[in-house]
Amino acid sequence: MKSIVSQFTTDDYVSMLPPASRQLAIQRLAMVQNPADLIAEVAAQPGTGLATKGQSLWPRELVEQISKEIYLVICTEDEKYADLRKKVKEQKEISATVLITLMSSTIATYVDAMAAMCVPLVTWIMAALSKTGVEGWCLAFSKQAGNGEQKSDVTKEPGTDGSPGTTGIQ
Repeated sequence: MKSIVSQFTTDDYVSMLPPASRQLAIQRLAMVQNPADLIAEVAAQPGTGLATKGQSLWPRELVEQISKEIYLVICTEDEKYADLRKKVKEQKEISATVLITLMSSTIATYVDAMAAMCVPLVTWIMAALSKTGVEGWCLAFSKQAGNGEQKSDVTKEPGTDGSPGTTGIQ
């Protein structure tokens, strides 16, 4: 899944946002260094994404749930998303739009939300993720979660010279 997600750029995702949100996304993405900061900002800022759907704020719990589910889809081999991964891999030519649609509709069933409500938030998160890179986002999210519930694909390999080693992504 990581290789499929990695083929899309931030612009691929941003172009999917409604025009009113697109400029804001471009500005925010240009300023942010840590994608988790952008995701937190999306949750806290009125007018970011969901405001175009008639709400004033993203529900924080929904942001956290969707972020966790995206992590499970992309950064792990969690079995609950095996069918989604299979559908994505079966696509002969996949676009960012198809990827977001498949992810949103599947994730919606696990976060008890309508897919249409998940699409803009999944799009924002994927844009932030693409800015940092899939591996960097997976590592940052697993460290941020820090509660042991999620398994990271990161392992620590000891150095041959007795050093603590380097971080390796499997």
